[in-house]
Amino acid sequence: MSSSTALSSDDPPQQQTLIHLPSHAPSFRCSSCTTELGLQDELVSRNFSGGRGAAYLVRTTINTKVGEKVLKQLITGRHTIATLYCKGCSIELGWTYFTAPEQSQKYKEGKYILEKVSYLKDNKWSLDQLDPGRTGPELTP
Repeated sequence: MSSSTALSSDDPPQQQTLIHLPSHAPSFRCSSCTTELGLQDELVSRNFSGGRGAAYLVRTTINTKVGEKVLKQLITGRHTIATLYCKGCSIELGWTYFTAPEQSQKYKEGKYILEKVSYLKDNKWSLDQLDPGRTGPELTP
């Protein structure tokens, strides 16, 4: 499902085609422009740290662009990564892992880090789903 593309300076955000998820599917969205970034079902781990705080590791993303590959020293070792950007507004979202030298870190390869400051969780909940008997804005005991 991954729809990350290589970053190109000649692709302005307004001219890029965005992928849309089914309206009922819980998703991650860009905190800046609300573009859909992926399904919550693609979550691998909530136990990650990004450069700006807490982060999630996910299997796939959509509507993202990948920057240049760099070799970077992270908490868990030296990895080949690339910055991940939103296709809708070009803000930095996190990064993607290309290579991990340690065998214990290989599970990260091909996956993505979404930093919590860069996304919103859209659970697709409505008040009707939470309380099917609710009929109006008044809540009575």
